[in-house]
Amino acid sequence: MVNDVASKIRSEMVLVTPEMATKYLSCNEQNRRVRLGWVDCLATSIKNGEWQFTHQGIAFSETGRLLDGQHRLMAIAKAGIPVSVIITHGLDDNTFAAIDCGIRRTDEDLTRLPKFTVEATKLLITIMNFDVNGYLSRSAKKTTPAQIHLYADIIGVFCDLLLKKAPTKAAIFSSTPVRLAAIYAMMTGESLDYVISTYRKLVLRDTASMSPICHSAVRQVLTGTVTTRGGDDVRIENFARFIAVFKETNKNVLKLKARDRTTVIQEVRKELKHWFSSEVSPVLKSKIETVRSSVYEQMTLTQERKETA
Repeated sequence: MVNDVASKIRSEMVLVTPEMATKYLSCNEQNRRVRLGWVDCLATSIKNGEWQFTHQGIAFSETGRLLDGQHRLMAIAKAGIPVSVIITHGLDDNTFAAIDCGIRRTDEDLTRLPKFTVEATKLLITIMNFDVNGYLSRSAKKTTPAQIHLYADIIGVFCDLLLKKAPTKAAIFSSTPVRLAAIYAMMTGESLDYVISTYRKLVLRDTASMSPICHSAVRQVLTGTVTTRGGDDVRIENFARFIAVFKETNKNVLKLKARDRTTVIQEVRKELKHWFSSEVSPVLKSKIETVRSSVYEQMTLTQERKETA
């Protein structure tokens, strides 16, 4: 039985042009719902030269029905650029029920980066992808491993520093928006010591030594004014609110206020755009190395304490 099935199946590598992709899609019947955002994301990857050739490709049944690859084909057509894929013919029509039923790889799996870093990186990418009018396109909502690595190369250093100084998890205060607000403060010139100290006090709930603005943040969490329930809108609102907490000039402010999301997004895009340009300035490189050295120093001290304990 297995040999009979195998004899019908044939696979070949094909350079699929946009025209071929459109033709193949004409055989697309009773397939799963199209995720247009995923199509946009794949098309962007093709345009950016990030497309990776793998064993996963396009599959047709023995009757000519398209069983797998509709999103890839739509992306090729949308990008207008030919790419090489494996095309398989001769599968049983019933094979469709068994396709894409496995556990989807997470971004941590794909990038091999810590979840702590990936979450902060993805939120920052989302913020940086808003346009000048505060609009986020479907394609901008998706991130590729290449995009994550580009940002995480810098963000990861700051994430490591925060994690080493305050490894304990605490609801809301160690959440991605608050962590990213601390990172943003460090990237825009705030004192590393002040930001890290403030972050540590919040995470450890060290209310005895907190500044007035930190006390306000704690009250807002306790009263439900600040919550983690919700999607990207809530996460961005929390990020925008907590930026003020990590500015040393605000430490004696008695009430932490919400800020207009669109205004904050534009400020962040303006302040951080040069961090992720093709050429990072010598000043920024020096700052990154300073943070990295601080992280490594902390790791060394921790290891020495363990060895002497």
